[in-house]
Amino acid sequence: MHGIPTRIVPAVSLAQLVNAQVALAPGLLGAARRLVEELRPQVLHATSVHFQGSRAAALLARRRRLPLVTTGHVASMSQLPLATRTATTLYEHTAGRFILRTSSRVIAVSESVATHLRQLGAPADRTVVVHNGVDHHRFHPRPEISIGPKSSSSGG
Repeated sequence: MHGIPTRIVPAVSLAQLVNAQVALAPGLLGAARRLVEELRPQVLHATSVHFQGSRAAALLARRRRLPLVTTGHVASMSQLPLATRTATTLYEHTAGRFILRTSSRVIAVSESVATHLRQLGAPADRTVVVHNGVDHHRFHPRPEISIGPKSSSSGG
């Protein structure tokens, strides 16, 4: 079958331990390096700054002198428990910053995400916004369309 090769790299989930979506795949960098050697891509893509594959892509981009394009899609951390929020902030200011500064281009999915990524070190002149959500100014329900169950009031 032709298409994009898929490789399975074993990972250990730390979600139960740290109460966040975190996994470690010790063999990922080596597997990614072998894949880059096999495919000889002209560009690498990192899906956000929070994934281990994005760190591997940034390292390989630097080592191989390949352009890296990173898509940023982050959410507010305000509702996270303090320990998780602190660890995430530390991660973003270290590994996240490394990924963003290594990137030839950064794609943000909204203006607020672009602002956040620029605060982490994404160069403004290499950061573009490509909205991937619904433009609520352009697309919205007609006023006469009701969403959800109708409520009835009892006059009693």
